[in-house]
Amino acid sequence: MKGGDVVDRASARIGIGFLCIGLGGLSLRIAFLWHPVSWLVPHLLADDMFYYLTLARNVLAGHGVTFDG
Repeated sequence: MKGGDVVDRASARIGIGFLCIGLGGLSLRIAFLWHPVSWLVPHLLADDMFYYLTLARNVLAGHGVTFDG
C-alpha cells in the first residue's frame, strides 16, 4: 500500500460524507415542500419570530429598531 492510496481513500470517504450530509439536507427541504404553510409556520418558526417580525415592521415604518413602535 502506498501513501497516495491512503490519501485517495480518505478523500473519497470525506467526499462521500459530504455527499450524504448534502443529500440529507436536500431531502428535508423537499419534504417540507409538501406541507402547507399553515402547518409549517407553527411547527418550524421559533417563538421569537413574532418579536423579530415586529422589529422589522417598525424599521420599515421608520420607527427604528424598537418593539413598542
